[in-house]
Amino acid sequence: MLADYWKTYRHQGLRSVWANLVERYWFDWRFGTDTGLPLARPDFQQHPRHFEHGLSYASSWTSEVRLIFQQIRTLLGDSFPDWCFVDIGCGKGKVVLQWHQECRRAGIQQQAIGVDYYEPLIQIAQSNHRKLFSDSGRFVVGEASAIDFRAFGDRVIAYLYNPFDDTVMSAVLRNLAQQPCVLIYTNPTHAQLPGQFGFRLHSHKRKSFHVNQETMIFISSHL
Repeated sequence: MLADYWKTYRHQGLRSVWANLVERYWFDWRFGTDTGLPLARPDFQQHPRHFEHGLSYASSWTSEVRLIFQQIRTLLGDSFPDWCFVDIGCGKGKVVLQWHQECRRAGIQQQAIGVDYYEPLIQIAQSNHRKLFSDSGRFVVGEASAIDFRAFGDRVIAYLYNPFDDTVMSAVLRNLAQQPCVLIYTNPTHAQLPGQFGFRLHSHKRKSFHVNQETMIFISSHL
């Protein structure tokens, strides 16, 4: 972890070191989970299908997920609990864990699912979920471009934290566009792609000092 701090300090400065402590590692210190430590692509021990299109693992920022939750809840209103939340490229499960926590605070029951193509990360996500909620949650090992998201429900809230390149992103958007979908895209590297598959931009929160604070929300043509 100290090596990660030093690398962040050298490349991004003290402000980013502090942000990582607050936004990533504090969650783990508080709950005894393992979500904050990144996993670079060279350190993956397995190369699943479409590995060449995937990116390194890093966890989303706590404050950004909280803001997103409130925005989506407001957007969907009374129908919010009926939607299925799916974190595509969930890694160690941080966003699913936090989404469950936000639902509990709000007294809401909503299905939340994590999908990732790297089984060791899914195993960590399941372990993290057991620590917080005493069960393994619902985490699926699968390559995102091959998933029919209609299997998770008629209406999907899809979360993407820049998990893959434009090749897989296009395939995922093509699948998501087949149903009512609210698409959350944090660190939106390929921001032009959703519009090519019929998604319209609902809101764009621009970054202040870090890309993890930039989130775009899109709505499929079925809404």
